[in-house]
Amino acid sequence: ERNLYYALGSIKSVGFEAISNIVNERIKNGNFKSIKDFINRVNPKDINKLQLEGLVKAGAFDNLNNNRQSLYNAIPNLILKSKNIFENKIVNQVDLFDLNDSDNNNDNNLISEIKDWEFEERLSKEFEAIGFYISDHPINQYMEIFNEYKIINYKTFQNDDLKKQCNIAATILKIQERKTTKGNSYAII
Repeated sequence: ERNLYYALGSIKSVGFEAISNIVNERIKNGNFKSIKDFINRVNPKDINKLQLEGLVKAGAFDNLNNNRQSLYNAIPNLILKSKNIFENKIVNQVDLFDLNDSDNNNDNNLISEIKDWEFEERLSKEFEAIGFYISDHPINQYMEIFNEYKIINYKTFQNDDLKKQCNIAATILKIQERKTTKGNSYAII
């Protein structure tokens, strides 16, 4: 199995300094075991709303909780809890609401489980955060009909001099409708 690694600092809205502090914490004290473990160990100055949104959309927390929509919706709670934990550490207090939590790494009281984003929306948000698709590709959901329509990949087309014409499958990312100075409509795809 081949793994693709992508720099966390390159995710949109995630700053290099903040993510360096998070990575240093992970190197120093081990992998994060849960979302709760993450917010317990990371300084709130390194995890603002935009940064967490970028990390969730990019799938950075998938090994802790792969329901990206649940995590995304929980971001305000996570930030608030992180700030409370940090403030309590400063004044050396114990959060009374955490005393009844027998499992220190239990995320249940932080994240409400809801239906995850559908395939296309999940990938669309991933694309927003990273600038390309990393976990899958929207076109993969149509693979079973490729043979029926005699669709081949571009590499095969390019390397086969006998193929002069073929069907192309593509993902449209954006359509902009415009008008010329004469008033004629056109689109940029």
